[in-house]
Amino acid sequence: MAIKHKLALGFGLLFTLMLALLWLTLKLQLEQTLSQQTRTLGQIVAKQTADSVTELVLASDLLGLNVVLGQLAREPGVHSVTVTNVDGQVLASTSPAASTAAGVGSYQAPITLDDSVAGLVTLVLDEELLSNPLARPHTIFYVCILLALLLVVVLAWVLAAQIMRPIRNLLDLVDHPETVDEELLVNTLPDEEFDLLQDRMLGLLQRVDALENQIETTGLPDPDELDKLNLRAERRMASVLLVEVANIHTAIELLHPATLSTLLQEYQFYLRQAARLYRGVITRIDGNKALVTFDTRHCQDDHAFNAVCCGQLFLRLMQKTAQAHKANNAQSLEFNLVLHSGDAYFSPAWKKKKTGNETAREETVIGKPVELAYELMRAAEGSHLLVSELCMELAGGQKRFGQLENREVNTGPDNLTLMTYILSAENGSHAELLERQCNHLLPDTKPADQ
Repeated sequence: MAIKHKLALGFGLLFTLMLALLWLTLKLQLEQTLSQQTRTLGQIVAKQTADSVTELVLASDLLGLNVVLGQLAREPGVHSVTVTNVDGQVLASTSPAASTAAGVGSYQAPITLDDSVAGLVTLVLDEELLSNPLARPHTIFYVCILLALLLVVVLAWVLAAQIMRPIRNLLDLVDHPETVDEELLVNTLPDEEFDLLQDRMLGLLQRVDALENQIETTGLPDPDELDKLNLRAERRMASVLLVEVANIHTAIELLHPATLSTLLQEYQFYLRQAARLYRGVITRIDGNKALVTFDTRHCQDDHAFNAVCCGQLFLRLMQKTAQAHKANNAQSLEFNLVLHSGDAYFSPAWKKKKTGNETAREETVIGKPVELAYELMRAAEGSHLLVSELCMELAGGQKRFGQLENREVNTGPDNLTLMTYILSAENGSHAELLERQCNHLLPDTKPADQ
């Protein structure tokens, strides 16, 4: 819901509630006042009627009683009048069905002479007619509340427009800084808070623009600006995942270049998807090899476990695509995966800015873990992960993956021996999660014709 709609709805409901409470208070007070005045009026009229018919009752002048009561009954608000003697017999009445019992809207007064009761006058008032003055305030209230509500909605709409206009100008400034007039921005900001926000955004955009211009002209960034962007050379503990197409030479010989290019793009796409799920960064893609890093900055202490999960998820995705290609009698690629952990060196890699695009800010990684991963690749098996002992220990070891097949691998000219473990895509207590992620990234579809 837009801000203007929220403001209009909020102010409208608040104003309506306030008016409703005010009207309820006034209505109750008015009804109480009218009820009290009606009771007083009824009692006074009944007493005056009793005084005026005293002589007629004593003289038993029924004709005179009927004339007096008839004149009184024709008055607005009088429903009926009844005169009875001391025995309760009706002497005269304006309504044959009138009841002599006292009740709501019924008022009685005794007919007395020298402290002696000669009869009783019962007056019944028409309360519905007497309460009619409330109908007009009701109508006026409904009309007023409707007009006031419309006014509140319009004012809220205008207020929201005033608030959103400088914000939209600032968004235009961020998206298209070259097309926004700064003088117009300054003149359209009505509040100090928006003015301060604009000044800070303009200063930030100017610093970023100056940094990009420096990179474009010199190719080297300012070290101070690098610190501000949290991009600086440093050593970090990391786990590296090295992916290699095992049957690349066979694919080059058998496949058309366009088909091979499509298969390479396919595996690179799903590798990016798997790495993104587990906060990995693809730092290098070189033909049939790709290097994915998981460091403590992005993954904290779970970098090794994230790397293993990413490798297993990628294997599941490639197995699923291979089944689809096989169903279409098409060639598929096979992969070797190696995982190793260690202290690596990260440094910013700045690429030259292209027209209309932002400067690409990436990191390169070098160090012993990367070199050993390439050495371990020679001992990797297809459709499995070869994990070093250190990486397996950091990932949780037997607590998460159970008993695994292991082997010793000699690496490099130093003839260094490393203990490694062989994992499949199904190993580990998290296999069900990997299966759901695989189905999400690559839903089951009917195989298409080649």
